[in-house]
Amino acid sequence: MKQTSFTLFLVMFLSMSGIQAYADGKGTARGTYVDGIYYFFNANSKTATVTSQVKRENISQNNYTGDIAIPEKVVYEGITYSVTIIGEVAFYGCTGLTSITIPNSVTSIYFNAFSGCNALTSVTALNPTPLTINQNVFSNRTNATLYVPKGSKEAYQIAEYWKEFKEIIEIDPSGIDQIMSNEKNNATIFTLDGKRISKPQKGINIIGGKKVVIK
Repeated sequence: MKQTSFTLFLVMFLSMSGIQAYADGKGTARGTYVDGIYYFFNANSKTATVTSQVKRENISQNNYTGDIAIPEKVVYEGITYSVTIIGEVAFYGCTGLTSITIPNSVTSIYFNAFSGCNALTSVTALNPTPLTINQNVFSNRTNATLYVPKGSKEAYQIAEYWKEFKEIIEIDPSGIDQIMSNEKNNATIFTLDGKRISKPQKGINIIGGKKVVIK
């Protein structure tokens, strides 16, 4: 009886405070789909956590594919959220995932976020300061190239687990190489800093959660 009462109190508290369950990235519930990526949203802090496509018990069906660029900001129901966390097992087992871009806004990457992503050979980390990660975050890192902002290569070369990438290359974030060029123009479109736009602009765009270069 006491446990039931506590559970009801907790649910009521979360509801009243505007916090969605599992917003810390460790939950098992399925997130909300926005432009190719699933998120949990924290209404109080206006932050978002990238999550897997499926519930934890169905994690083998997680199927993010191709080249994915996580935006710094995402708009949901008229509210703009800053993307700060890549949740536990967010991309776990996504064998078709080949490239990921992690924005500067992300401050935490949880365990097994990219574990089992055997085709992931390109990781772009736009934070000039390496985040603290576990050894299981990037299981394919020794076969992958890590792209980091100019002036931060040395920091990544001595950072635990980041230093184990096959190669570390400095880039100018405003000039990322072409990833895709034939995306349909009727998809939802964002700039790299998360601003929603009506049509693709020249340069780097995020269309359907993927990096697209418009020449």
